Amino acid sequence: MKKKTQEAGSDEEVDALYQLPLNEFTNARNALAVRLKKAGQGSKWAKVKSLIKPSLAAWAANQLYWKHKEAFENLITTGQNLLQAQLSQLTGKPAEMDKAHSEQIAAISVLLNLSAELVRESGHNETPQMTRRMSRTLDALSIYPEGADAPTPGRLTADVEPLGFETISAMIPIKGLDKPQVKTKKVIPLKPPIEKETKQERAGQSSAIAKTALLDAEKKVQAIRKKVQSLNAAREKAAAEVNAAEKAKADAEERYQKAKLSEEEARSRFEIAATEADIAATELTEALRKIEDVRRRFES
Repeated sequence: MKKKTQEAGSDEEVDALYQLPLNEFTNARNALAVRLKKAGQGSKWAKVKSLIKPSLAAWAANQLYWKHKEAFENLITTGQNLLQAQLSQLTGKPAEMDKAHSEQIAAISVLLNLSAELVRESGHNETPQMTRRMSRTLDALSIYPEGADAPTPGRLTADVEPLGFETISAMIPIKGLDKPQVKTKKVIPLKPPIEKETKQERAGQSSAIAKTALLDAEKKVQAIRKKVQSLNAAREKAAAEVNAAEKAKADAEERYQKAKLSEEEARSRFEIAATEADIAATELTEALRKIEDVRRRFES
């Protein structure tokens, strides 16, 4: 049976880039992009060429995903358990927060020890700042909900920021706001001031009190409904501002990474040009020396 060859630019080849030592990423990415361009695969060439070299913390997190799958999956499990416990508490349901948090911290601790070993083996320095960045990234990855904007484990290029309270609270469905439960005051009929008061008069007084209590209850309902509408509007506005800020941050990071990539490519072209210039200078010197030898033999 003929062995199936791997298609250039496939997911497997892209995954392989993120499993390489950090200092080999750029050359391997450029080499893959060149192969794709020569093969006429323009769309894949553009995609591979735009891949960003990971930060050290992101690279270490990627290695944990590829090399320590069981420990990484345990992190995700404990993080999702913690997220569900947080959501349960926010909705007023009992949850074992302490247990969930302890299990998540234990999972992060295991991976931090493994990442420290990976960083040392790769020849990089393990610093307290690096440990803090790794801890934040692992924490954020563990509780990130699934979705189109979720970071891709194994292909991270930058630190992952923890979810904010607004993002978590936005996951809670708001129910029953259109019909708030309002307790009406219990109507206690007034005791007749005189024994000669008729039943009809007492009924009229009770009816007036009931109407007053009903009007008060309706006013409170209206006030609560307006407050809820105001809070929902404020929440939507805050969410929009957060989304705009996150998009601006992402755009800025993308521009920075593209500029960095352009710098790397320009530096690579410069080094090639410098090498070719040195070779040309050497050839010129050799040619001049040969001309001088010929001139001397002719003159003699």
